[in-house]
Amino acid sequence: MPPGYTIKQPQNLSDLVKIVQDAVDQTKTVKAVGTCYAFSDVSFTSGTIIEMNRYLHNILPVDKCVLKDDSDKHVDTLFKAEAGTMIESVNENLWPSSKRDNPTGYRTLPNYTGYQGLSLAGTIGTGAHGSGLNKPPMSNIVESMHLITVGEDRKVKQCWIEPTNGITDLAKFQAEYGPRGWKLIQDDDTFYSTLVHIGCFGIVYSYTSRVESAFYLEEERYLQTWEETKKQLPDLYAANLKPRDEKGCLHSFEIWINPYPVLDIKTRKLEVYSVVTTYKWAEPPRKHHRPPCFSASPQFNENLRKFVVGTTKLAPWFIPEILHVALMATTERHPVTMPCTEALDFGAQNSTKVVVSDMGIDAHDPSYVTQATDKLIELFQEIRKENRHQFATSPFSLRFTDAATAYLGPQYGRPSCMIEAPILTGSPRASDTLTQYRNLLRTQFNGRPHWGQINEMDLGKLKDLYPDTWSKFMENYNKFNRYGTFSNKFTASMGFE
Repeated sequence: MPPGYTIKQPQNLSDLVKIVQDAVDQTKTVKAVGTCYAFSDVSFTSGTIIEMNRYLHNILPVDKCVLKDDSDKHVDTLFKAEAGTMIESVNENLWPSSKRDNPTGYRTLPNYTGYQGLSLAGTIGTGAHGSGLNKPPMSNIVESMHLITVGEDRKVKQCWIEPTNGITDLAKFQAEYGPRGWKLIQDDDTFYSTLVHIGCFGIVYSYTSRVESAFYLEEERYLQTWEETKKQLPDLYAANLKPRDEKGCLHSFEIWINPYPVLDIKTRKLEVYSVVTTYKWAEPPRKHHRPPCFSASPQFNENLRKFVVGTTKLAPWFIPEILHVALMATTERHPVTMPCTEALDFGAQNSTKVVVSDMGIDAHDPSYVTQATDKLIELFQEIRKENRHQFATSPFSLRFTDAATAYLGPQYGRPSCMIEAPILTGSPRASDTLTQYRNLLRTQFNGRPHWGQINEMDLGKLKDLYPDTWSKFMENYNKFNRYGTFSNKFTASMGFE
């Protein structure tokens, strides 16, 4: 974090408004943070850091009194929470862990990231995603957001922002909240610009989002060569896109790949291996258990990280085999049936210290995804040839998601394959490895970065990757951040200033 910053912990909406107004009056910048899990510089500012997750992590009642009549009929599909609320807390409220033996009568988010220790604002505002070609990224589940920003008169403004055909009735809103000076903005360009605004439009106080009925999933993980997985990919696509009530349908699937070939004992050939994970809708009760690696202690994961990093320096020829063993450790003898809240969480592996980037490419055509993956495997192998100590020290993943509506969402306008490359902290030349990975996917496959992961975007690259929406985003940026109150290291590096 840059020097000179101060930390504030608002306990309620009034505190939050005062902190922002004080910053404006003192010509300081403000930046909201949640769990500070981001790997990029989106959380950096030299002004005031607002820690949202300290107190502003409460579940709020849905504002039924201002909903349109047709929206009011579907109020059970809506959920409201303060922006600092962690996904884990949302899940606990919607479907308490003590009640997860049966999903009947409970609700869940339509999708969420593989780590539930993230705040709502952090996941939504940076373009985070879950899995499923027909499952929405996090930003798509938002119906309304309460934004604290600054008006032309340098006074704090409270805005509810929704799509043009939003869920709120204007007349009801003005009667209920107009006397407080709040403003309802129902405009597509404003809403879709603000969804993934990376914290530079203002401070989001709360979100009203869509939820759905809770459900169980059956998880199956199996090891096979990447060549076998490539042949299977069109079938996985087809199964994932089937309606839920159709035989053979998948909720989602994902793939983890060790880019370094190992010897196949049966064929005596060097092969690149992958683990395919499929998720099918299922009914309770729970069946079987995940492998031990999903519940390993943080200390075990830290010791393992040190061992692998040390091996890159002392015995680098063992790294391909170590990564192969890591893949095998995640496979399951029997499919595991469990609540969706557990199935869609990566488990204890989230405690491992890594540096990571995540890039989204067009996933309309599975052959395009395999082409990009082959190029990436080739790149990692070439890097290793040039420097025998330089490895991607963790398997990389392919996760699939529906198109985003957010103008700066990595998945905007296209179903996407999000290719995530975590590298263990301390690995030799990890930054260089990730830079080459990002450059390959951006220049050859129009890859867009997850804004919370390491990236080196600037305004020129933004224009190239978002030709239809970058100007709309910038128009709203200049409107909401006209005095630079929400500027920070990230906006400066992007060339927004």
